[in-house]
Amino acid sequence: MASGLLTDKAISNAKSTDKNQTLKDGAGLFVLVHPNGSKYFQLRTTLHGKAKLIQIGTYPDLSLADARVKATDARKLVDDGVDPVQNKRVQADKKAASAAATFKSVADQWLAIKKRTLAPTSYRKIVQTFNGNILPRFGA
Repeated sequence: MASGLLTDKAISNAKSTDKNQTLKDGAGLFVLVHPNGSKYFQLRTTLHGKAKLIQIGTYPDLSLADARVKATDARKLVDDGVDPVQNKRVQADKKAASAAATFKSVADQWLAIKKRTLAPTSYRKIVQTFNGNILPRFGA
C-alpha cells in the first residue's frame, strides 16, 4: 500500500471544524468534511482545459475502496474527453427510456390507436383478450 493515502480509520476519525476540511487521498480524490460532520468524496480533475469538481458519494454510504474505483472510472472518462456527470445523466435517461418501452406500454399505445378505427365491441374484446390472456403470460 502506498504511503500517504487515506485510510477508512482516518476518515471516520476526522472531526468537524468550523470550516470545511479536506482529507487528500491522491490523484485528485479527497474527502470534504463539512462543519456539520457530513463527509463527501470528491474528485478534482481537468476537462477540456477547465477545472472540474466531481461528486463521487458520501461517507460512510460509500466506502473508501468504492470511492477509489469510481474515481478511477471517472478519470478514464475524462481521459477520453467525456464529462462523467453528463455521461451519468445520459445513461440514466437511456435506462428510463428503455423502462418506458415495456410490452404493456406498447400494447396500450397500440390499443389507443386502434380504438379510433374499431367498433366499441371489437375494441372491448381485444382489451379483454390482452388483459385476460396475453399480459398475464408476458407480463408488463
